[in-house]
Amino acid sequence: MRARSTLPVGTGAWLGALAGALVGIVDGARAAWTFGVAGKAAVAAVALSLAVDALAGLLGGAVVETFARLARWGRAVTAPVPARVVAFLVAAALAAGAAGETVAATATRNNRFLAAGLAALAALGAATLGALLAPALARVLGRRRAGEPEEVSPSALLLFVPLVAAFGGVLVFALLWRTRAPLVGPALLRDASRAGFAGACLPWALARTARLPVRIPWKGAAAAAGLAYGLVAARFVSHNWSDNLRFAPWLDIGVAVAIGVAAIVLLALLGPHLTRARGRIAAAALGTFVVTAGLLLGVSASESARKAGVARAGLVGPVLDAGRLLLDFDHDGYAGWLGGGDCDDHDPTTH
Repeated sequence: MRARSTLPVGTGAWLGALAGALVGIVDGARAAWTFGVAGKAAVAAVALSLAVDALAGLLGGAVVETFARLARWGRAVTAPVPARVVAFLVAAALAAGAAGETVAATATRNNRFLAAGLAALAALGAATLGALLAPALARVLGRRRAGEPEEVSPSALLLFVPLVAAFGGVLVFALLWRTRAPLVGPALLRDASRAGFAGACLPWALARTARLPVRIPWKGAAAAAGLAYGLVAARFVSHNWSDNLRFAPWLDIGVAVAIGVAAIVLLALLGPHLTRARGRIAAAALGTFVVTAGLLLGVSASESARKAGVARAGLVGPVLDAGRLLLDFDHDGYAGWLGGGDCDDHDPTTH
């Protein structure tokens, strides 16, 4: 059976950009008002936030759509057992490597809560990626173009996959939280191995849980999952806020979450009405990227807009920093765009 999608290619990128633009307008206006800029500087601050958030939404939506399409294509056919075993071993190695590398990278951090949290997030991220892409890899390895699909339960995805992911993350966290910095020699090897083993088990566990035959309507499962996991998350944040979580970049996190929620709402509202003409939405997404990238390069020249955005708007500071690194063509630490201040980006002696 051939995997088909009812949404046109480029939907994730285009709706992500639209969601980012809407969030950026609100966040940029708030940043301009709280920072105290007005007139043209306020308009530039709003435009800067719009461009940054639209680009973030577009790139994030494109990544999510790509992974979703690959996962759906992979599950359209049940691959042979040897191919599936090899694919999930690759996924396990990816998750184990991500967890172990993060343990090594944070071995000297005195804040072990943060170090353990980063290792848990790395393991979960890599395991989720592995669980999504392992069926596609298995299908490629098995060279099977037709066959019975792998059924996935939406209710199991909503109710139990987050529970398994949380259990795996907590396990990695618990293995590392009480350790003492710096981790060197045998202690580093021991903790990295433990975290790596826990992470390696997660891709298969997540994929298997998604196939549980849960007979609950997905809307009821979504409501129950949102309530239960929301309460647990709120309790966790409130319990750990003072000592460990209050220094996290919550403004950036909040804007990213707002873009994601807005994109989901737009998908529900606009998805059924999008044109199915081949290439139209993808072309719209590409055009949106060109326009927003040009807008970002233009308005980032405004120093007052940059100051307001970096100080009070979410994602603006990290995106500008990352952009300057990418646009620093002579590698002297200064870029000619995005407020980098390099007047000759082809001469490393001049900046």
